Amino acid sequence: MALHFELVTPARLVRSEDVHMVVVPGAEGEFGVLEGHAPFMSTIRDGALLVYRTEGARRKRSRSRAASLKSPQRA
Repeated sequence: MALHFELVTPARLVRSEDVHMVVVPGAEGEFGVLEGHAPFMSTIRDGALLVYRTEGARRKRSRSRAASLKSPQRA
């Protein structure tokens, strides 16, 4: 089973794929999301978004720049 993950910015869809788990840098600490996770809302902080892909029976950890969360620059 897999979790469908989408990373969306106001400008575009950055990433869309089925994954095993996503670890997000939350304001109060990192949290992991698996399939069937209860809905909730959280603020996020700058940091890396870890995406664990499912490839056959193996899990592969992906840490990409496209998944790096950054706050928008203020003028």
